[in-house]
Amino acid sequence: MRKCDKYLTCTGYRYAPEQFRAYLIKGFKTNKRGQRTPIYAEIELDATERSDCGLAYVSGEQVAIKALKKVIRKRERRLQPYMTYGNYLVNSDRYVFTRDLIFPDTLNNRLLAYKEWKRCCEQNDWMYEAYTVETGMFIPGQDNRPETKTELIPIDKKRHIRLNCVKNDLYNTTIYKN
Repeated sequence: MRKCDKYLTCTGYRYAPEQFRAYLIKGFKTNKRGQRTPIYAEIELDATERSDCGLAYVSGEQVAIKALKKVIRKRERRLQPYMTYGNYLVNSDRYVFTRDLIFPDTLNNRLLAYKEWKRCCEQNDWMYEAYTVETGMFIPGQDNRPETKTELIPIDKKRHIRLNCVKNDLYNTTIYKN
């Protein structure tokens, strides 16, 4: 048994997967005779996670612990904070940023995102190119192009902003300001 397997345990019934319960061993307490007993904390699972782990428990406790670890890792990945940088427009409270520079929120990634955003803005001479559709519609799969109007808006070099966001999955990103 590996060291990390000692910190998780589970209970349940073979023919009732909905009764599955998972526990984290937080520590041990010693009684007067010197015997160590574990201190348990129940891991809250929703219905789908409970049924997945319960069905794995039918195959054995070790298989259920592996499924439980997958659920825990999936939760941790889902709640990881991300960040990006942007700048305000000149004489405005509107700001611009790019979704291509959204990274996990670590110190090295912050520096990388800032340098890359600054390089991108300097390459465009600190101008933001805004497109506005004037007439027409875009219909996918057809060769029609609506008439657009391009406007160059200056970006304020001194007023930058760091945006935090939470990635729920690959396509859904919620962005909020500090």
